[in-house]
Amino acid sequence: MVAVVVVVAATVSVFVLGIGEDIGESAPTAEFDSTPTEEGVAIVHTHGETLETSELKVRAGDLTFAVDEFTDQDDLSAGDQFIIPPQNLEPFEIVWDTGEESTVINTVTPDLAVFQYTGESQSFDIPNDVETIEVELLGPGGGVPDWWSGAGFDFSPDAGTGGYINATIDVSERDSVTVYVGGTAASDGDIETGGWGFRDGGDGWGSGAGGTDPSGGGGATAIEVDSEFVLIAGGGGGGANLGPCDIHPGGGGGSGGSGGEPYRSIGHSAEDGERDGVAVEVGGDGAGSTATTGESCPEISESDFQESYQAPTDGLGEVIEGEIIVESESERGGGAAANENGIVRIGVVD
Repeated sequence: MVAVVVVVAATVSVFVLGIGEDIGESAPTAEFDSTPTEEGVAIVHTHGETLETSELKVRAGDLTFAVDEFTDQDDLSAGDQFIIPPQNLEPFEIVWDTGEESTVINTVTPDLAVFQYTGESQSFDIPNDVETIEVELLGPGGGVPDWWSGAGFDFSPDAGTGGYINATIDVSERDSVTVYVGGTAASDGDIETGGWGFRDGGDGWGSGAGGTDPSGGGGATAIEVDSEFVLIAGGGGGGANLGPCDIHPGGGGGSGGSGGEPYRSIGHSAEDGERDGVAVEVGGDGAGSTATTGESCPEISESDFQESYQAPTDGLGEVIEGEIIVESESERGGGAAANENGIVRIGVVD
């Protein structure tokens, strides 16, 4: 299944490091370009001398970040790059700073804001004179548990993919945009607990054998405009875990997914998807099984389990409030893959 990717143009800028009296004779010379990517704005070293990343910084308003926060490389040579995920479309500066000298070598104005999972809501500032923005929401995938090796099965668990929605929004008379980027069940280290989101994913049920738990569903990715719930991309359903005596079902995806149905237990559903009187059911369903058994531990073959196994489902993307939506398209399962967090991208149309 192929997700539609928003392509947003970015200002391409070229700057030369080492030209100018205020940098000094010993300053290195290098050229850089900026270009958009799905993750943010890539600052690319095009040619010139190798630079130490510890001497490069990014300054946005009152905040300054070291470039080595965005790359594991100690040096930047021609062809190397680092990606900045700007969360707003205000200009930011690239600064060469040795500790003794500090010089702004370029100012970049991105046309693409990228929001990644943080476990809390985030804000996007609508730029002045902007009337329309284009947004892309990817719901997170459900969590995938490690399979219980003691069962001796080659059959592997699975988890649902997040929902997807792309929309153009009229913000000409609006003031604020709030972004909720949903997380997969594994994003905070506890795979049994559903991921955080606008609506949290459902928890997996019970404890699996061998220290392995069933997985929770992904939390919902969503956008509010002036506190008005507008768009949502549900999380994928969580994967089930096989114990020696029963099946521990995965949790439902955020906003309306149901927990898996095991043959001995009831899975947990996703958190209630209703908000402000609007009910949404876009989360994927958790994995489970339709097999049945008596009171004692059953003997279940791999073929029997595969036949009864209910695979988790993918999340959906949905428009909740259409008044300010110029156009949109959505897709079941077009979002983030299993065990991956959601993402939101916002660009300016006009």
